[in-house]
Amino acid sequence: MSPEERSEQLAQQTPSAFAPLSEIQTWMTALIGHRKAIDKNEALSRAAALHINDNDRLSAAEQINIYRVQYWLRHTGVLIDHYDGLSRFLGQTRWQELAESYLERDDTATFALADLGHKMAEHLASLPPFADQQLCFDLALVEWAYQCAFHAADDPVLSLEQIQAISPEAWTHVSFIISDSLHLLTLHYPVADLRRELRAQTASDLEHVRKRAREMKAMPLHLVVYRRQRVLYDKVLSKPAFLLLSELKMAHSSSRPVSQ
Repeated sequence: MSPEERSEQLAQQTPSAFAPLSEIQTWMTALIGHRKAIDKNEALSRAAALHINDNDRLSAAEQINIYRVQYWLRHTGVLIDHYDGLSRFLGQTRWQELAESYLERDDTATFALADLGHKMAEHLASLPPFADQQLCFDLALVEWAYQCAFHAADDPVLSLEQIQAISPEAWTHVSFIISDSLHLLTLHYPVADLRRELRAQTASDLEHVRKRAREMKAMPLHLVVYRRQRVLYDKVLSKPAFLLLSELKMAHSSSRPVSQ
């Protein structure tokens, strides 16, 4: 649906002045998340005036448009934090189109801004095919893995005294526990290195890096992303090491108690 069609739809869905508060709030939320300026559309301006009073400085539409602008600035800013490498690779115009189309999806809303970018890779995969789609998809996977690794809960640590207190018999029941910060990825391109290079370049040098990246040939690889203390790391794994860690992580996940 184009922004113009969405404007028309929002105007048609305007709740009556006597509608339940929850219905008005839902509509206002959609209005604030709209891509186009509210005060530039006659039908939406009339709709806003039905629920918001003008004042001596701003019309109803101009007032709600302030919140709309702040919504987009805040949310696109968070997405840049989540996907710094991807945004640098795409450039301003392509990134803005991607970010706006992502935020317009019905299933990306979240109460925690830290989770805002959780469906970016899925969104890229759902778009019509384009030349560097797989490269962008891999970049999104890696950057979201960094986000998840950074925000993962700290792992419990055994002190030397606790280890020394474990009886010899108890060691036969020891099992490996995979850190919640560890994420395993199968990629087509070495995008972890590309991301570091993109982030290290000045704006004037980015186009050269983008050009080389688009000329890269696919070379499937296995990558692990993890956190040690507050520092993030990534490492290319051999296939046996990747499969071993995958099995351990799967076993660890399946052995966790399910909360009721």
